[in-house]
Amino acid sequence: MLGTLIKGIRILELFSVGHPRWRITDISRELGLNKSAVFRVVETLESEGYLYKDPRDKSYMLTAKLLGLSTVVLSQFNIVEQSKSSIDRLWQATQGTVVVRLFEGNRLVTVAVRVSPHVLRVVRNVGTAYDFNYGAIGKSVMAYLPEEELEKLLKKAVGKRFTSKTVISAPALLEELRKIRRSGYAFSDEEAIEGVRAVGAPIFDMTERPIAGISVGLPTVRFPRNKVPEFGKLVRQAADRISVNLGFQSRPGLNK
Repeated sequence: MLGTLIKGIRILELFSVGHPRWRITDISRELGLNKSAVFRVVETLESEGYLYKDPRDKSYMLTAKLLGLSTVVLSQFNIVEQSKSSIDRLWQATQGTVVVRLFEGNRLVTVAVRVSPHVLRVVRNVGTAYDFNYGAIGKSVMAYLPEEELEKLLKKAVGKRFTSKTVISAPALLEELRKIRRSGYAFSDEEAIEGVRAVGAPIFDMTERPIAGISVGLPTVRFPRNKVPEFGKLVRQAADRISVNLGFQSRPGLNK
């Protein structure tokens, strides 16, 4: 029974914005599980209302039933409440779309958003999940993970591309992470979405672990490269304020 439960959880965790549909064969290949075992678990998830099977191509999708669970989970996260004032300050200073995402092992889940007031803007939705290395938040969190955990994630990140500008080689990504640790923030230059630039910084809990990140994103026409240091400092300060609210001791050497 426990083995079946674990398989079910692993299957549900495969679904993301970048890969919202999965077929039995693809799930089997991705997880290294027997096709018949995958079929039985998926069939159960479908019968319980957590997955929907598209009869046209026999692919499976998540259903709205999971939203009920996510609402309960989000209500328990102190980070949403503790982020509100910092989100507002960052939004006012940059006029960009401000996002907070939780780091959950192999993915990032959006828990708070304040959309830019401009017509040309980046739009995000609470509850949306992304791959762990997605955009500025993904890189900023990876930069501060324990070495052993980072090594495992790097193997998965290599070759995983979101746009033509996504950093996908291990050496280049490691160098990028070193720069992030020096500056305290990450810069995504159209690496997640073409035509969008963003800066992001990690949010730490009282155990000094990066558990989330905050970012601000704008269309490239409203986010010239010469604004990166200014916006980077603002997003880093926002992340540090939230971290302190969560019990983290300020990082030495970073301006508040």
